[in-house]
Amino acid sequence: MILTYKNTAREDEFIQLVKDGYRVEVICAKSARKQHANWYGRWFVRAVNEKSGKETVLVTARKSDDGARKMQPRFFRTLPGLFSFLYENDLSSIIAVPAQSGMRSVQPDTD
Repeated sequence: MILTYKNTAREDEFIQLVKDGYRVEVICAKSARKQHANWYGRWFVRAVNEKSGKETVLVTARKSDDGARKMQPRFFRTLPGLFSFLYENDLSSIIAVPAQSGMRSVQPDTD
């Protein structure tokens, strides 16, 4: 899956955007399904500035074979992985996760 985004941020930059007042939005790219005791799917997150409408996608920076950096959206493949990222980075204490592909949810402001 190739996705192109105008505004991207690595993890530390993303966390700073949220601390600066951006809201976290979770987008479901592949519908959730339960397998044994875990939920799997494909989610990514954006930081959204509600005043300007600017959206910034969380990305990973990985080196390719030629040494160049490739910026790709950071996909979370399990619900515990997504939950851990949001909770451990203090990005949301009430976590709303969309279960169907194409759905999105803005995390509630808990301040």
